[in-house]
Amino acid sequence: MRACIGAFVALFLFSNISSAANENKKVLVDKINKKFIEKTCEETPFMKSTRLACVSCGVEKYTGVRPSEKYLAMIGFATTKYSFLGKTTNDRGTITQYGLPSQGGKALELFQQNVIQKIQAYGFCVDGKINKSGDIIEGKGYGGVPDSMRNLIFRAVSGSTSNGNVPVANGDKIVGHENSIGYNSKEQKEIVKFFGFQDIKDIEKLYDIQGWTYMPPAERQKMIRDGLASVPDNNPYSNETSLFSQGMYSSNENGDGLKECVKQMNELVIQKDSVFNLKSTNGANQELCQLMAIECDIDLDFCTNTPKPGAPTPANVNTENTSPRGNLFKATQKGAQ
Repeated sequence: MRACIGAFVALFLFSNISSAANENKKVLVDKINKKFIEKTCEETPFMKSTRLACVSCGVEKYTGVRPSEKYLAMIGFATTKYSFLGKTTNDRGTITQYGLPSQGGKALELFQQNVIQKIQAYGFCVDGKINKSGDIIEGKGYGGVPDSMRNLIFRAVSGSTSNGNVPVANGDKIVGHENSIGYNSKEQKEIVKFFGFQDIKDIEKLYDIQGWTYMPPAERQKMIRDGLASVPDNNPYSNETSLFSQGMYSSNENGDGLKECVKQMNELVIQKDSVFNLKSTNGANQELCQLMAIECDIDLDFCTNTPKPGAPTPANVNTENTSPRGNLFKATQKGAQ
């Protein structure tokens, strides 16, 4: 009898705690939504098709600057290739060991969560160059994804191998879908070259990070920065001369904007008032994470709760092996009161 009473009390307390937590979360979501309700963003059809438009929108609402479409696609590709997205039931009702974003459900949520964590840790770059005053000016940046590459990059980001998943856009609307067959080793080389790297191993060095799930944002940031600095002739934290040597960048394409992208991200991290300087703006950085999660309509607990190794978690785990120049993005602290 006592055991039954004890179980009932425990269940009652757990129910109340859970209810209170949900209510607190709703209050937080409402607060953030209200704070950014007047902010707008541009969601391109290609970003919508890759399920990354919500991430882009969260960044743009918070900073006032839209991330490079190509950069988000690169982050998405690295996430799909190097992150475990959980067991997933596919469209046929079959349970698969490794989920893919194109399958939706928990795999898509974990994909978006992982991309958000990468943005939260290391920032982003834009399509264009940045002058000494921090203004975006015309010039070769990291750009977008041209029509000739969209089919291939979509498959690389989404991991889609089923029929009818590649979106066909007419202007700003998706009007249909084409077949998708994944990508082969030859196409992977084309993808790597398009993103501006010399070799797939250079992408792996940056994003195949063991224990990613269990690291706080500052530690994730350090791992990515260490990965960049460890590539031969590529230390973006000392001077521009070393940055412009070959390093990880594609010799054929001369990086195709990747060097400029890395410079922009680096300066976001070291700039004192940037939301990506985790030493001075940890609260704002956490709020950015939460806004991106809200835009993607996924649970935002991962922004504040870092699971301990060995603890049950829905989060993904990997299974494979200078001074700032002005205000880089002047709008970086919009909304970060």
